[in-house]
Amino acid sequence: MTAIMDGVETERLGMDDDPELVELATRLFGMARDGETEQLAAYLDAGVPVNLANDNGDTLVMLAACLLSGASLSGYSTRTWVELGLLTLSAQLLGHSLLNRALRSAGATTVALATLLEVPGASLVAWAWLGQVLPAAVVPGAVLVLAGLAVVIRTQSTSRRALAEAPTP
Repeated sequence: MTAIMDGVETERLGMDDDPELVELATRLFGMARDGETEQLAAYLDAGVPVNLANDNGDTLVMLAACLLSGASLSGYSTRTWVELGLLTLSAQLLGHSLLNRALRSAGATTVALATLLEVPGASLVAWAWLGQVLPAAVVPGAVLVLAGLAVVIRTQSTSRRALAEAPTP
């Protein structure tokens, strides 16, 4: 049997029979909702699990972060939810499928290093499409990642060529 008190699912937390623990969990979520981060941090430092979740799946850290940043926790339109869903599905399904396909021909090291181009690439898209100013660290960071990628690709092709030309016993 699951008891829910102020939105906290006690069975999942293993504290079905202890009203003091239910009260503590309820108080912790109240602290997170009210932005009392110092008090909440003290409980977390004392060993309260960071992934303590209520019946909605909300965690203490997620709730506190949203409240501190002023992010809305609800009230999104249906269109926004559909756009978020499509963005998530396309990025995950298409992105991961393409990475898996690239592994066949490029190798794990090259693909892993190429994924580092995501941040400078997103910055360039934001600059070109949205008119955002590029952060100063993007250009040297992108140059370093590109240089590293060039070294890896060059080293791998040299190694493959050497293996192909090696005499077979």
